[in-house]
Amino acid sequence: MAQRTISTYLKHPDEIRPFIVQWHNQLGAASIAGATWTVSGDDAAMTVNSSSFTAKQATVYLEGGTAGLTYNVECRITRTGDVAALVHEFNVEVVDHA
Repeated sequence: MAQRTISTYLKHPDEIRPFIVQWHNQLGAASIAGATWTVSGDDAAMTVNSSSFTAKQATVYLEGGTAGLTYNVECRITRTGDVAALVHEFNVEVVDHA
C-alpha cells in the first residue's frame, strides 16, 4: 500500500496565519458550497480564528499553538450539485523563533 504524504507548514505561537487550499483541479464544474476546518493535536492551544471560502478555494486563519508541537489540520468541503465531500489534510508545526 502506498504511503500518503502530508505537507507540514511552520507557524509561530503568537501569529495568526492564513492557510489556503485551492480546489480548482478537484472541483471541475462544481463550486464549494461549504467548508469546515478541524484542528487536532496533543493539546487544544491551536484554534481557528476565522475561515472563509470562494467558489474554488477555502481559507483558514489559525492562531495559537504550543511551541514544539505539530497539529493536524483538515479542510472538508461540500460541493454544489449534491456531489460527495472532499477532504484536504496538512500539518502545522509550531516553532518559537525567539
